[in-house]
Amino acid sequence: MNSGITLKMLRLLKGFTQQEMANKLEISQQAYSKIERQPWVENKMLDKISLLLNFSKQDLDEIRKIVLQKENGV
Repeated sequence: MNSGITLKMLRLLKGFTQQEMANKLEISQQAYSKIERQPWVENKMLDKISLLLNFSKQDLDEIRKIVLQKENGV
């Protein structure tokens, strides 16, 4: 699972729209949408999103591991 998809899942769990995230990050909705489609997200942007969604990069790594295990039937 890539970083963008994981960020999308977390955003949806927190109840934010792409537009709301874009506004908070002071970027366009299209730019935020592109972030969610990327396999890897730049560390600086990941730090900003982490603060907004109230999770750590370690949390993101743990979520990715869990999802990969479920996808692989582990």
